[in-house]
Amino acid sequence: MNVLWADDEFECDLKIKAICKEIEKNMQKENVTINWISKTDSADAYKTIDYKEINFGFALIDVEFLKNNEKQAISAIDLSRKLENRKIYFAIYSNFIEDREMLNNPYCIGIYKKGLDDDNLIKDLREFFICPPFRIIQISDLHYNLDMDEVDRQTLISSINNIIKKINAEKSIDIIAIIGDLVAKRTAEELGYMNEILNKIFEEINIDKERIFIVPGNHEVNWDNYSLNKRSKNAYTSFANFYNTFFSREIICKSNGNNNGQLPISITADGLSWKRFLKNPNVSIIGICSNSEDESEKGKGKLSNDQIKYIKENWRNDKDETEFRILMLHHNFFPIQSFNSMDESKTITNTGALLTALSEAKCDLILCGHTHRSEVILYQSSTLSDSGYKRNKSLLLSATGTSGGNPTTGDYARQFNVIDVSKDINTNNMQIEITPYHYDSRLTIWNKKEAAKYEICMDGRK
Repeated sequence: MNVLWADDEFECDLKIKAICKEIEKNMQKENVTINWISKTDSADAYKTIDYKEINFGFALIDVEFLKNNEKQAISAIDLSRKLENRKIYFAIYSNFIEDREMLNNPYCIGIYKKGLDDDNLIKDLREFFICPPFRIIQISDLHYNLDMDEVDRQTLISSINNIIKKINAEKSIDIIAIIGDLVAKRTAEELGYMNEILNKIFEEINIDKERIFIVPGNHEVNWDNYSLNKRSKNAYTSFANFYNTFFSREIICKSNGNNNGQLPISITADGLSWKRFLKNPNVSIIGICSNSEDESEKGKGKLSNDQIKYIKENWRNDKDETEFRILMLHHNFFPIQSFNSMDESKTITNTGALLTALSEAKCDLILCGHTHRSEVILYQSSTLSDSGYKRNKSLLLSATGTSGGNPTTGDYARQFNVIDVSKDINTNNMQIEITPYHYDSRLTIWNKKEAAKYEICMDGRK
């Protein structure tokens, strides 16, 4: 992580040097590298903060040093707003504290007085750098269809490419979650085109494929090989071939779902199950194929007992209480609540068992799609014990609409989500902001809409 330290004493103050070394030593244990960008000239520091010429993810500011510049005098409040506009987290480290109103800024992790608060600064920075803010792009139901008009199809894909590049330029994307139904008919030709499209998009924003996560939807299932009440051993062959080509690695197909530790990905009779980690940010993601195995329930989702067991066992054995846990699956948990009547035709049929398992496994965020309707649901429950009701771990569900298929309520509903996650080091809670982008086919552009903001308590882990 690049860290800007704006202080004229950076090069000569031994205390600052000692703090840097202590932070670096702490973060090496977490496999996080800190790159210091020092600015000892106030005009240069202003330029770095104001004009976006240097990419950095955190700032340490001596407001006294900056205030002494008569040519570019600026209040600490104005400075904090500039950093907030860039969505950069920061801390004030100074002998002179102008105004503690900066603590109201959501991007300020604290104000520290030189010499007196050094230990607290080191502790808080360690907490922040272990779980830095991260950004997720949630895309679902692209439904790439070769029957669609060629110009319209290419225009839509080009617009998606452009908006993702724009979003990434504003703040780097850390995770891309693709929640199934990439294509319309599951043909090798459609999946081949989708492989080329995704490679082009992600190469242009220079994101490692280890940060891209994909699960299948019902349109990736080979329904032609199904017969009523019988499983097909080849149900996911086309998707497995696409997955293998895109990630350039073998997908192990075993009927018992055990990949013997060779790869975190397996195609089984129950579909796709995998678990993957990221170290920076500290995230654990489980992906599950949620398609029902019954042809008579093509639109519905269902998880097998083995899949639910897979989730519980994988997260139950995790010792890291600081990791943020995400479940990806195609089908929504809940009926579509935006319609006049509760539509249960496209949801998971055994939601209750799955919610219980996720609560026990301390899952934080669920990403899904399928219904072509976007909604965010905060699920909270309590269990009765001898002492009374005990609140269980909260779950936040983000269901995104279709990014390329037919929306349920008109063209404006073609949509995807940008999810920003950050940790409040004072409360230990995770703050989650979900921003929808809607497609305007008349102007062939994506418009940013109002975000939904939530806070997830992490204390339920302990």
